[in-house]
Amino acid sequence: MTDIDAAVHALGGETNKVIYDDIGMPSIVVEVKETIKILDDIVYGTSTLPHPAFVVNGVRKSKFYVSKYQNVVLNERAYSLPLQVPELKMNFDASISACAKKGLGWHLMTNAEWAYLALVGYLPRGNNNSGSDYRGAERGGIRTEKADRSLTEYILTGSGPAAYAHNGESSGIWDLNGNKNEWVGGLRLMDGEIQIIKDNDAADFTVSQCPSSEHWKSIIQDSSLVPFGTAETIKLDYTKEPVAGETLSMILAKNLINQQTDASLHGERAFKSLESRAGFDIPHILKLLAIAPWDTVSDGYIFMKNIGERPAVRGGGATDGNKAGIRTLGLNNLRDLNDFAFRSAYIDILDTAILADESGVALATEDGIIKL
Repeated sequence: MTDIDAAVHALGGETNKVIYDDIGMPSIVVEVKETIKILDDIVYGTSTLPHPAFVVNGVRKSKFYVSKYQNVVLNERAYSLPLQVPELKMNFDASISACAKKGLGWHLMTNAEWAYLALVGYLPRGNNNSGSDYRGAERGGIRTEKADRSLTEYILTGSGPAAYAHNGESSGIWDLNGNKNEWVGGLRLMDGEIQIIKDNDAADFTVSQCPSSEHWKSIIQDSSLVPFGTAETIKLDYTKEPVAGETLSMILAKNLINQQTDASLHGERAFKSLESRAGFDIPHILKLLAIAPWDTVSDGYIFMKNIGERPAVRGGGATDGNKAGIRTLGLNNLRDLNDFAFRSAYIDILDTAILADESGVALATEDGIIKL
C-alpha cells in the first residue's frame, strides 16, 4: 500500500480507494456496492432485480466506483483529487473523452449510477448559495479565486463539510448538490422524448453516445425500451402552450401537445411534483433512474427544453438555492455547451467479486459475474 492509498483509507474509510489510470496517475474514488432490497418495492416494482447501475452489457456487477470529487483535467484525462479548482467548462463529448482516455473501465459517470446514489435516501447539502448551502446550517467550502484574487461562487473540491457528501459522512462523495451542474451519460431528451441507453451500458466507453447512436432507446409505459419513433413513448411536455415571459411548467406525457419552437424558452418544476398527463402510471424505470419522483420529499428541480437533443446534467449550480439537489435534473442544454463540471467513474468490466443476497446465497458464478 502506497502512502496515498494509506492516507485515503485512513481519512475516508474502507470504501475510499485510489485507482490508477493508464499513465499511472491516481484518482480518489468511493466504492458503491449493490445492497439487495435497499429500495422499496414501490420504486423497484420488484425487489429481485438489480438496479440498472449494476448491469453492464447484460452482465450483473457487484459494485462500481465514483470519483469522490468533481474532476479536474490533466494530461487530457479526468482526475478526482481534493482541494482543487474543478473543471467547470466542459461539454458533453469532451467529458466522455477525458474519462475514456484513462483506460478500460473508466467512463463519464452515468445517470444510472447517479440515480442509485439519489435513491438510497440521504439528501446532501452543498454549495448552492455562493460558497455555502442556502439553508445556512453548516459552514461553507473554500471559495475559488479569480485572477484578481476576488472570490468566485464556486468552492474547491471536497472543501465543504461532511454534510456536502452523499451520505453525510467523510467516506462519501462530495458536491452532488450544487457547485456546478455535472454531465452524466446514458440519458437525454430528444425533441421532448426521454431516451436512455439500456441498464448501465453507457459505462462501457465503446457504447456510442453520439447523437445518431443506435444505443439510444425510448421508453413506453410498461418500462420497456423501444426504438425511437415508436408510438406513445414517454415524453416531457409543457402543461400549456409555451409563451415567452411566462414561467413554464412541464408534465410527463405520451404525446406532445405543446412542443416549443423557440429554443430560448425552458420549463422548470420542483422534482417532487412532476406528474403525468391524464394520470397514467409513471413507469418504474423513470423512478429507478431518478427521472421522475418516487416520493414527496423536497429536493431539487427538473428543467427541460423539448426541442433538439438535450443530454442530461445533474446536481444544480452554485447560486441555485433550493433548485439544486441530488435529485436535480437538467434536460435543457445542448451537448456542445462548454459550461459544466463532470466526474469520472470506474467499473471493472471483468468484475471478480462474488455477489450474495441477504441470506448469503450466491448470486454470481465462480468467476464473479451472473448472466441475466
